[in-house]
Amino acid sequence: KGEGYAREYALKLIDEIKESKGPLSEILNERKPETDTELYGNALILSFAGHDTTGHTLTWLIYELAKNQSWQRKLQREIDQFWKDQKNKRITTKDFKRLSFMTRCIMETLRLHTAVANGTFRELIEDDVIKGKNGDIKLSKGTYVQIFNYSRHLNPELWGEDSYDFNPD
Repeated sequence: KGEGYAREYALKLIDEIKESKGPLSEILNERKPETDTELYGNALILSFAGHDTTGHTLTWLIYELAKNQSWQRKLQREIDQFWKDQKNKRITTKDFKRLSFMTRCIMETLRLHTAVANGTFRELIEDDVIKGKNGDIKLSKGTYVQIFNYSRHLNPELWGEDSYDFNPD
């Protein structure tokens, strides 16, 4: 369907966001992009990048909860209590702050099964020095540096010997 399809899709999504009253639209409408190009780019990112990373994260969360029924029961109790307290009131994005264990479960899933394994990378704008195992290492301006999320998120020096275990607490 080519370039025209993506553009048509993004523009239709932008219109739906502007007209909708849902929680996602509220969040997106709070921040006004500075240009139409930024708005268009955000629509494409939300559609494609957001879809895959969310699906990836939720799939791994379900996997981790299936492996550990005590975490699963704790999360179920929190969600049941949330709905009991909520009754028939309209839910806003701020209400989800009350689901602290669910947030910790999602964050722990992102730590173990990051959707963006490549991590952060930058080009140095000036010379720099980092500490290496055998002393200082000079990095020249223009050098590309990268910290891989996967290795950092599972590093036992940062997370302890059980760094590969799912533990929302």
